[in-house]
Parts: sequence; structure tokens; C-alpha cells
Amino acid sequence: MKLFTDNRKLSILHKGEELVAPDSKLSQISFAPLKSPLDRQVLYHLETSLGIRYPQLIIDFLEQCGGYEASTRYVYPSALGKAFKPIGVELRCPDRRWFFDLSCFQLPEPDPFATLSAALPPDFVQQNETLLRKLVPLAWDNGFLLCLDFSRNPGEPAIAFIDPKTPVIHPMFLNFIDFVLRIGYLEA
Repeated sequence: MKLFTDNRKLSILHKGEELVAPDSKLSQISFAPLKSPLDRQVLYHLETSLGIRYPQLIIDFLEQCGGYEASTRYVYPSALGKAFKPIGVELRCPDRRWFFDLSCFQLPEPDPFATLSAALPPDFVQQNETLLRKLVPLAWDNGFLLCLDFSRNPGEPAIAFIDPKTPVIHPMFLNFIDFVLRIGYLEA
């Protein structure tokens, strides 16, 4: 798998073939890269402390599509003149649906469990500590989180949605590729 940009366009190659989801807008979006690469020492610390392998595809995505760095912890992807279309999240309750805005991605940090613990109720953290220690925050939207979920596969994370109000952890995407292929933009 490889994610690359050509003229700031995002493409995903698998065995030399470009992956394109039905109705994908990826080829129409131009992305702005980060000004500096991700901190490799933080990535190494994450890998050794959590027993995971941080996929190069995710590193490439954050570095090539991260856009504007608002701080040392967050990046705001820029689609250069277009607004990202929120991704719909089907919650387990039939009457609840959430549209997750992809405007704020969190950069990898040394202690993701501390970040999750601060954002979630203490009793929920205590009851779900084993799982939460295998989650790495990826994106935020008004307190709601998308996380890389390394609990089933330490080399290929799924994507989970955390609703801090319920609180519940919802599986969302099988892997990062599935997530990226659903990125779109709002039509003008």
C-alpha cells in the first residue's frame, strides 16, 4: 500500500493499482502538506510502549495532507479551497446519527491513554482501560473522537468512533484505507 500525492492530489496505490471508492472525490482534492515531518521519536515511543507498528500510510497521510499546523498537537487538513464533507457515523442507537467533521487531526503523541482519560468519564476509563490503551486519537470534532484501534491487529488499525457523552466506543472502519476512501468535499 502506498499513499502519494501528485500535484497535491491524493492517490492510494495497492500492488500498482489505484484504489478508488465509488463516488470518490479524492482525485479532485488538492492537499497542503505539513511544514515539517512528524516526530519520529514520538512514533518510535508509541510503537515500543504500545507494542504496535504505526502504519506508514497514516504517517504519509498526516504529513502530505495535514495542511496547517495550529499547534504541536493538531493539524488542520487543507483541501485548498474546498471544505471536507463530514463522514456519517451510524451509532448503535437507531435514532442517533453523527456527522463527523474532518477539520482537526491530532498528531501522534507519547501518551495517547492520558489524552483519552482526560476526555472521558473516569468510570468509563476504568471499565475499558485495556481497550483504551490500544487506541490512538486521530481526529476530534467537538469532543467526539476518531481513534486508530490497534486492539485486534497491532500492525493494521481499524478506526473507532468514541462518543464521550454516552460514552461508547463504536467500530467505524475496518482500516485506514477504508476511512481515506470515504473522504469527500462539499459541493459549492
